[in-house]
Amino acid sequence: LIIWDMVTVDGFFEGPDRDISWFVFEEELENYIRETQEKADTLIFGRVTYELMAAYWPSEQGWIADFMNKIEKVVFSRTLKSADWN
Repeated sequence: LIIWDMVTVDGFFEGPDRDISWFVFEEELENYIRETQEKADTLIFGRVTYELMAAYWPSEQGWIADFMNKIEKVVFSRTLKSADWN
């Protein structure tokens, strides 16, 4: 199991109105993602993260979009009726 999580020290990822502009995608992070994604076969999400990712990645292009759109996903939720993002 590989856990890849981005949170602030106080346990949050996003600011007001779901702002994530503080997050900077740099070469070191890209290299780490490339290394770990080669070992991954499933992504696990909570409902909120799944909905954010499902709204964003299908229209994107590039290696990380290919990875995000093709990999199997598991969503943990009591309220989500369906998880149709492939």
